[in-house]
Amino acid sequence: MKILTRSRGIKRRLTPILAISVILFAAGCVSGGGVSLLTNPKTYLAEYPIGEPQQGVFDRMGAPDNQTSVDGREVWSYTMGEGYGLRRWSFVFEDGKVYDVRYNDQGPYNGLTARGLQGLN
Repeated sequence: MKILTRSRGIKRRLTPILAISVILFAAGCVSGGGVSLLTNPKTYLAEYPIGEPQQGVFDRMGAPDNQTSVDGREVWSYTMGEGYGLRRWSFVFEDGKVYDVRYNDQGPYNGLTARGLQGLN
């Protein structure tokens, strides 16, 4: 009888922890947050708010892995994964606002851009 009681006690303690873990994981996968290995590039880029202030990207993504300038525009790149799973998100800024977001990987979404998917080119 004691073993059965202990088992129920453990289940009662683990259920809320498991529920909170699932909620936090799901919140991290939402497109409004930073990108992750689980982010769907096509959906993220199609819904990305062009014109977002540069500070908003920094607040959500943190410091970039690489900073450069292309055609007079500042570009922040974030790299994740490794090998064949390597993904790079590049945020292009003009006048302190997001001008475009570019995605590169070794799969079918390589080369997608937010401007292209939103018909802004």
